[in-house]
Amino acid sequence: MNESEARLVERVVMALDAYGVREPALSQERLEEWQATNAISLPPQMTSLYRRSNGSSDYDERMLRFLPLDEWTPATSFASSGHEHEHLGCLVFAEYSIWVHEYALRIGDGAVVLIFGGSPVPVASSFSDFLSAYVDHPIRLFPKSG
Repeated sequence: MNESEARLVERVVMALDAYGVREPALSQERLEEWQATNAISLPPQMTSLYRRSNGSSDYDERMLRFLPLDEWTPATSFASSGHEHEHLGCLVFAEYSIWVHEYALRIGDGAVVLIFGGSPVPVASSFSDFLSAYVDHPIRLFPKSG
């Protein structure tokens, strides 16, 4: 992770602090254990964020909530009938407004997609881009679908 990505993670942590929703950090060992158990390699920015805050305790001012590690769920759980195959390899790590829609990391390419039942909608090409949108351009987290 380069210096600008480290600063980006710091800005997200500061935002969670400002909203009063920052959770205690996870240990590096816990993150490594989870990745080994689930055979998933998380992006460095994601592990860096979760080493600073294990999700958020409540919704921020935009009604977005980063899920604690133990609440991450395969996106197939949120797929409408007939769309399950499109959600394979996607892991939900955040949700909006009491589960109106979810944000998932696409494990294969590291992109972030919006999950709302039908086909996943691209939101960011990487977790780093998702964090950048979160702190600087939150409207990008709410793309129009269809």
